[in-house]
Amino acid sequence: MKGFFKILLKLLGAAIALVLIAILVILFVVDPNDYKEQIAGLVENVTGRTLTIEGDIKLTFYPWLGLDLGKVSLDNAPGFEKSEFAKIVQTQVQVKLVPLLNKQLEVGTILLEGASLTLTRKPDGTNNWNDLAALGGEPEAAKDSKTIEKLTLNGIDLRNSKIVWDDQQADSRYVLSDANLRTSALLLNEPIKFSFNSDFEIIGATQLRGQLALDSQVTLNQAEQQYRLEPLQLIALVQGDHIPEGTLSINTQLVEVDLKQQTVTLDGIIAEIMDAILSGELLVQQFQTNPELTGRVKLTNLNLQKWIKLYFKSPPTGHSAENPLARLKPLFEQTPGLAGLETQFEANFADISLKNLRLSVDNNQFKTPQINLDIEKKSLDLKAFSLRVLNINVDGQFNAQQIFSSKPSASGQLAFAPFNLRKLLKQLELLQLLSAIPLPDEKLLPLKTAALKTEFHVQKANKVNLKNLHLRLDDKQFNTPQIMLNFEKETLDSGAFSLQALDMHLQGKINVKQLFQKPTVWGKLTFAPFNLRKLLKQLEQLQLLSAIPLPDEKLLPLKMAALKTEFHVQKANKVNLKNLHLRLDDKQFNTPQFTLNLERETLDSGAFSLQALDMRLQGKINVKQLFQKPTVWGKLTLAAFNPQQVLLTLGQAPIQLPAPFTLTHAALQTHLNITPQNLTLRDLQIVVDDNQLDSQQVNFNFAQDTLTFNQLVFKVLGTTLNGDLSVEHVSNQPLLQGAIKIAKFNPRLVLQRLGQTVPKTTDPTVLKAFALETQLQGDFSQLNLDNLKISLDNSQLQGNIKIQNFQKPAIAFNLKLDKIDIDRYFPPKSKAEPKPLSGEEIILPLGILRALNLNGDLKVEQLKTANLKINDIHFDVSTQNEHIKLTPSLWIPKNKY
Repeated sequence: MKGFFKILLKLLGAAIALVLIAILVILFVVDPNDYKEQIAGLVENVTGRTLTIEGDIKLTFYPWLGLDLGKVSLDNAPGFEKSEFAKIVQTQVQVKLVPLLNKQLEVGTILLEGASLTLTRKPDGTNNWNDLAALGGEPEAAKDSKTIEKLTLNGIDLRNSKIVWDDQQADSRYVLSDANLRTSALLLNEPIKFSFNSDFEIIGATQLRGQLALDSQVTLNQAEQQYRLEPLQLIALVQGDHIPEGTLSINTQLVEVDLKQQTVTLDGIIAEIMDAILSGELLVQQFQTNPELTGRVKLTNLNLQKWIKLYFKSPPTGHSAENPLARLKPLFEQTPGLAGLETQFEANFADISLKNLRLSVDNNQFKTPQINLDIEKKSLDLKAFSLRVLNINVDGQFNAQQIFSSKPSASGQLAFAPFNLRKLLKQLELLQLLSAIPLPDEKLLPLKTAALKTEFHVQKANKVNLKNLHLRLDDKQFNTPQIMLNFEKETLDSGAFSLQALDMHLQGKINVKQLFQKPTVWGKLTFAPFNLRKLLKQLEQLQLLSAIPLPDEKLLPLKMAALKTEFHVQKANKVNLKNLHLRLDDKQFNTPQFTLNLERETLDSGAFSLQALDMRLQGKINVKQLFQKPTVWGKLTLAAFNPQQVLLTLGQAPIQLPAPFTLTHAALQTHLNITPQNLTLRDLQIVVDDNQLDSQQVNFNFAQDTLTFNQLVFKVLGTTLNGDLSVEHVSNQPLLQGAIKIAKFNPRLVLQRLGQTVPKTTDPTVLKAFALETQLQGDFSQLNLDNLKISLDNSQLQGNIKIQNFQKPAIAFNLKLDKIDIDRYFPPKSKAEPKPLSGEEIILPLGILRALNLNGDLKVEQLKTANLKINDIHFDVSTQNEHIKLTPSLWIPKNKY
């Protein structure tokens, strides 16, 4: 456009000069109408274009020498559209005759009516005026002229004119039509009034049309090179696809250009468009070398809704519905009120400074005492600012570096004053900037007080550092001296942080690397003691957790929980906890390391310690194939504890056991191995009171439904049982088999420990040694004792026993006793004379035998009773219905029966 006006003024000045010269020449030519063809031919020879003079040429002589020229047109340049390049319907120029005698040239008002000019530039850059401009050649050096001492032009009257600038290279077209320009006398150093009005149309990327009117007074001081417009009034009626319809008016008290001082001054600027008012002052200094601008600007009453509705009604090129601004359309459409702006400014090519900036939209406001934009250093600095938007107050400061590069940096401070988060979310939802978020009941989570304060530093758009971050939400707080986020390295470092929420206090430190791929996270966490029962209730009320049935508070208070650990999560599939300390009421769990590998499906608890219910469990657990067919192995040690006290703690009654069993002391130790097929306990040791069970290996085969005890050792009441046992069909019809051995023990001591009366015997040394050994096999209905060996004192019993139907036992046996002295086991003799025993009573306890269902064979190699020795006794015993059938055979020395 600048080139367009330059060309236009150049051509207009040339036309006026030619007209003035033509006046002086034609005045002395007789009837110039006779020379139309010669004039047209001359122009065509010089320009190569056709000049058409349709109207008459009229002359006046006194008091004005004048020319009144009718319709004249000049064709377009060769190679361009066949149309008129320029046309004038009427031209009227007058020169006052008398002043010429005094070497003064006084020109009357020059009238140009119906002037039309079409300037065209093709896509290749060629235009239709260069050939005319070349005809003038190089301008001649100025020469002193004494012919004309004074030049006066009474004015210019341009009527109903049209100017077209067709820029095909830029695919745009500018048209001024029905243009009118009227001026007062054109005198140097004297004010010149002028008025201009025209219709205009712009066709291209921007579609614009309307009318404009300009009125002003200009003063030209050529000697001082000063030019003033005062006042200036511009009114434009504008219509366009992207320009709000309405009236644009611009008024200034003064526009002054001083070429010597290189200053431009605009005072009292007032512009109005669509009810908006823009006012201010502007001073431009050194505009030809290093322009510097200072001034003030104030914008009031700007109706954003009108502008925004127009914008989205027909977005300009490059601003389609996919443009990010389109997402803000609901917000803009609901922006109800007025916007305003006020600031003082200083600017040059290197620096822009705004002072006391105030920007407002309704009750939303942005204020700052100063903004500095250093273009050379590529920096932006806001010393301090305050922002109020959506009832949120933000104070801070901001500094940016390398703002025009691809890697800008920024730093500053932000402080959000307490605001109502619940209300803000509702506003954003109404503005369609946020989807509806289901919020918990206000009584449970008010969300009425939120606040934030921090220092920040953003380096090269890929590194964010927050310092002294304080975040508050109702009674919840998050604090940390530093958070660092590096997008380039994909790392995050929280620094030491503190979180208080739901009556909990969490402290820790978190680091992350490979943040956007397979993140690795490590750090420390410490939960200070908190009320777990209360927390679960709160989470349930907040609908963050389903209801969990909890045990009675007396049994399990859940009033104090705490946790402390170091953690390392690698690529989201490996979790490692170090120095884990977990506390729940009086219960504690500790381990130096706990590793969970989700990729390998393994778990390693490390050496752990669990204290609960006055018990302490130590051990180590490993798991592989965790999510398929897990295999578990490790070691468990349950330190000595009081089972009866555990029952009391759980609210259960103690177990009543016969003496000497108290169940007040128990312990366990074992190595375990669990697979989908087996449960194996190695080196098992169980202690109850002073009794103990040991087994080198206990194996429960789930698939085969078998249970085996290898190298079983059971110590109870001073007795020791050794053996190997196995059970088949454990889950339905257990079948027991194996071999056991009871080491020699003192039955008298066992009876004493059981609180039973030790029978008095004639020989007090008997019943002091008992041992047993056998192979057994049985189920719930029968028991077989094979290779039975029983030792009582100095007697040995061997054989087999089979017992069926334990409710009414049927006993089959085949036994052999080497020797026994029954007299030793009888009670001591009383002072009263005893009743003599019959022979049967001497040999057999018939009362006991009648109560049993016996069927078997008993051999006694030697039996002594009543000082009588009997050898080789053989009983074939059969009892039925309390009848005893004996087929005895015995040998008494020197006699046989």
